[in-house]
Amino acid sequence: MNNAVGLPNYKLLKEKGIKTIIGNDGLGFNITREYLNLYFTQKYRYKDPTFFNFDDLKNNIDNVYYLAGDLLNIKIGRIKEGYKADMISYNYIPFTPLSESNIFGHVFFGIWDKLDVIDTIVDGKFLMKDRKVEFEVERIYNEAKKVAAKLWDRL
Repeated sequence: MNNAVGLPNYKLLKEKGIKTIIGNDGLGFNITREYLNLYFTQKYRYKDPTFFNFDDLKNNIDNVYYLAGDLLNIKIGRIKEGYKADMISYNYIPFTPLSESNIFGHVFFGIWDKLDVIDTIVDGKFLMKDRKVEFEVERIYNEAKKVAAKLWDRL
């Protein structure tokens, strides 16, 4: 939306059976904000509060998992045997009862809007534990700055 190229015609894409995915233009990266933006802008675009529901959003998220999994030749997006199961943990105190039927609503409205990750586990190893990063952040950032400078020189 930063580049003002418009909102996708999700209704047409859905009617035609064209799979869609969620991403961004690289201006920062907060995928949960992209989920929130897509959810609300589609309702706005069609002036219909029932359009683009949680199933639509979950399908878009799953399509990202399927595409990335196919490209990387791995299974992701599920906590099941045979899948790469990277995990995060966070504190969340629900103000309303939590159930299987409303868990996604709690994730969407209660967690994503103020995501505060405590732990990050990748391939069974903590990359962040109790909000303390377990790898050399400064070295990685310094290398990223060098790579970014080279990229800008080429543009």
